[in-house]
Amino acid sequence: MGVVQIAPLMGCNFMFYRLFTNTALEMKGVTDRKQLSTVLLLSLGAASGMCSKTIVYPFDLIKRRLQIQGFAQNRQTYGKQLVYAGAINCLLSILREEKLIGLYKGMIPTLIKSGATTAIHFSMYDKLSQIVEKL
Repeated sequence: MGVVQIAPLMGCNFMFYRLFTNTALEMKGVTDRKQLSTVLLLSLGAASGMCSKTIVYPFDLIKRRLQIQGFAQNRQTYGKQLVYAGAINCLLSILREEKLIGLYKGMIPTLIKSGATTAIHFSMYDKLSQIVEKL
C-alpha cells in the first residue's frame, strides 16, 4: 500500500512544483528560478506538497487503518474497533459508512506537515543547486 501512495505523491509533488514555478516565472516576467525569492520558492513548495497530499490522502488513510487494526487489543478504549479484509474492503467500508468525506478524515495536520516538508525540500534543492553552480 505504501508504494501505491508514494509513487503518485512524488510524481504529483514534482508536477505541481514545476507548474507553480513556471507560473511564477511567467507572472514575474523572468526566465530562471534563480531569480525567484526563497520565500516564494518555499510557498510554491508548500502549495505543491499540499496539493499532492490532497490527491493521495485516501491511500494514506486506508494504509493507516489497515495498520492499526492489528493493535485492537491495545485500543479497546478508543471506540469502535474496525476490521477490514483488505484495502478494497477498507475503501468500500469507509465510503459506505462515512461517505466520501470519510476518505479525508484527519487531513489538516497531514497537509501542514506535507506542506512544510515539501517546501523545505524544494527550496533547499533550488538554493543548493545555485551554490553548486557557482563552484
